[in-house]
Amino acid sequence: MSHLITSLKSVAIYCRLSKDDGLDGDSSSIQSQRNLLTKYAEDNEWHIFDIYIDDGYSGTNFNRPAFQKMIKDIEQNRIDIVITKDLSRLGRNYIQTGFYTDDYFPNHNVRYIALSDNFDTQKEDDPASDLVPFKNVINEWYARDTSKKIRSVFKMKNKAGILIRRPVPLYGYKYNHENNTVEIDEESASVIKYLFTAYASNTPIAIIKKYLIDNKIHTPGYYAYLKYNYNKERYGAYSEEQKYTWKNCVIDRMLSNIEYTGIYIASKTASINFKNHRRRKVDTKEYTFEGIRPQIISKELFNKVAERKAKTYRPRLQSENEVVLQGVLECAECGRKLNHKNQTLYRKDRNKIYHNHYFACRSKNCSLKAYVKYDDINQIVKNTLSSLKEFLLNKEEKFLEYAKNYKPKIKVDEKKIDTKKLIKDLNIQKAKLENQITNLFEGHVNGNIPTDLFDKLSKKYTAEVNDIIFKIKELTKPKENKETNINYFLQAKEFVDNLKKYNEDICDEEIVHLLINKIIIGKEYYDKSTRSRSNYNVLVNIRFNITNELLEF
Repeated sequence: MSHLITSLKSVAIYCRLSKDDGLDGDSSSIQSQRNLLTKYAEDNEWHIFDIYIDDGYSGTNFNRPAFQKMIKDIEQNRIDIVITKDLSRLGRNYIQTGFYTDDYFPNHNVRYIALSDNFDTQKEDDPASDLVPFKNVINEWYARDTSKKIRSVFKMKNKAGILIRRPVPLYGYKYNHENNTVEIDEESASVIKYLFTAYASNTPIAIIKKYLIDNKIHTPGYYAYLKYNYNKERYGAYSEEQKYTWKNCVIDRMLSNIEYTGIYIASKTASINFKNHRRRKVDTKEYTFEGIRPQIISKELFNKVAERKAKTYRPRLQSENEVVLQGVLECAECGRKLNHKNQTLYRKDRNKIYHNHYFACRSKNCSLKAYVKYDDINQIVKNTLSSLKEFLLNKEEKFLEYAKNYKPKIKVDEKKIDTKKLIKDLNIQKAKLENQITNLFEGHVNGNIPTDLFDKLSKKYTAEVNDIIFKIKELTKPKENKETNINYFLQAKEFVDNLKKYNEDICDEEIVHLLINKIIIGKEYYDKSTRSRSNYNVLVNIRFNITNELLEF
């Protein structure tokens, strides 16, 4: 009985299919992956713990729901083996894929098999293992090339003014699916006309909002849910009051949208690159067209509204670097992204104005409330990148040589544990459980224990025994200082190449995001009993897109 328990292998089958792979949905490709891997597990007489499927997810990003679920199961010691059809199904980011195959899986005592690539982490001497880093680079190159082709197609359509449908059309319009055009949606367009007409007539925003609520006019978000079933999880749970509660920012955004004059803006933002999906603003001039979308309001009315807004609204500080750090800054306590805020404050004579330009954590449950002035953090980032650029480029050859020969440091657990005593106690506990399983089996054979109770207790005791076996295996496993196969040289080379592109005067957003992963903002109070705004130092921790230990050379 104990032999059957110890030989039990729990297998995770992982299947992934991207929209860019040229294959459709949960189709034959996903099915063929599932069938191939299931047969392989059954031929080896392994127990399939679960089949994890990410259909329609890119391999460049590892934040996939099924993959993360598999990782959680690995953390809970439920999985012994992970199988994929090939390495590209695991991922197309060569650094992160290498991390999982060479570091994460071995450290969690998980065997990884890429079937078509003939790769098995248990067969370290296999010549196929030497080619894995190159295969990962080729897989990433494929993703990069596909991304370029897709971007070029979208850019070509945008520049040609060809309508690109979105899940939900702009509020005030609707799609004509027969001839692929945009038409005016009379119901919502009447709301747009009212907003512009009322505001141009100097009607206060409060009166406009009261009119919308009294006439029970649905908010744009809820209207999209009713018409197109958009974001059902959010808007479907709205209360009766929320359905008609218009926000000032929504009204302001509509009154500022020049597309209601019949102009079509094909693209306003773009992703940083194929691996970094943060959005950045683009110049809309070359993507602006007329005649594609019908006009709801006249240009004269739009200009009249713009004039009133310019008089009523306080001027906003414009800075070419304003969005550079947006989405990078995080609160040290809650991990939430810091919000950008620009307050325009007037002095007593109302002529002189000054700006309070900053980033702050807006989480209600955060006690830290991280806060940093824009000019301060902008200068810190510029100084840090400039110093790093000067330092690394002066010692580029030594740095790359160091990265080539770099071996990751193994963390040593300072706590001393009596391993022999712990293993002895676990073996005693294991023997008791195995004895209980034997008695349970005999009782079931003799008819003293019903089948449903036998199955329930048998699964429970078996799981406990397997857990003890795993713990003993971990305790008896020799502590080896294994060098991972992550190519630190390529990582360092890519970082240096990006650093060479950095220019403090221009401070290009894409380069900054390629160099910096995130910036953690914290506080250190002088006097902890008095938590005022002026009673602390701002703590800044910059995390770069490179293994931190490499920068300590």
